[in-house]
Amino acid sequence: IAIFLGIVISTPIEMRIFNDEIEKELDRMQRNEIIKAHDENQQLHSDIKEKELNIERIIGMQRENEADLTELENKLYAETNGTGVTGKIGYGPAAKQLQETVDRKRNSVERDNELLNQEIERIRKELAGLYKQRDEAEKATAIATSKLTGFTARMEAMYNITAWKKKAQRLAGEKNTLFWVRIIIMLLFIIIEI
Repeated sequence: IAIFLGIVISTPIEMRIFNDEIEKELDRMQRNEIIKAHDENQQLHSDIKEKELNIERIIGMQRENEADLTELENKLYAETNGTGVTGKIGYGPAAKQLQETVDRKRNSVERDNELLNQEIERIRKELAGLYKQRDEAEKATAIATSKLTGFTARMEAMYNITAWKKKAQRLAGEKNTLFWVRIIIMLLFIIIEI
């Protein structure tokens, strides 16, 4: 019973003594969680960006087609006003030929716009799903980082900083002095309880 009481009583005191280090470790753990989530969602973000760029590209194509149509319509107007190539007012052979070209272009633009609008709609539906996945991933990250604020997270952080060897120290072959400080505090309370 003395050993159990010594460990139980020493833990909150150890947590108070190592409070600054625990806070730093909790910050590091939260940053790592955010970085991990960002890395996992990198493909999702690039897919979203790609789809958004595709929509912009398609809209650009529609604008170019409509600008070409407007240019042809302006040429037809100029031809029928007498300011065009022939310099004659009215509907002559050149104007009729331009009218046929404008009609073909208008039909082509309408047909292309219909297809392009369908493509935009399809991409927007895919984007909606990707946005939903992104929102869910952000919520999961927020939940994961919020879990790093409670008592168990503080205990885990204390264990991380007072472990026999930290990961970096294990690689470098160093020992952790905070481990010995924690053991001494624990032994002191065990001795007091005996």
